[in-house]
Amino acid sequence: MAFFLSINMKKEEHPVFVKHLAMGVVVGLLLGLFLDDVGLWISLGTSIGAAVGYQKMERK
Repeated sequence: MAFFLSINMKKEEHPVFVKHLAMGVVVGLLLGLFLDDVGLWISLGTSIGAAVGYQKMERK
């Protein structure tokens, strides 16, 4: 038996965070294709993009 909790959360949009996250994924993908290690560079690009986006979001 499963219990589901209905929580009404406010939808927040953070375009600065999403922009930097997407840029990190694209840069990681390109570096991974050129350096023949896509898995490593996509994960690094995603984490670096998320970190930069979070820092930019906190400043505003």
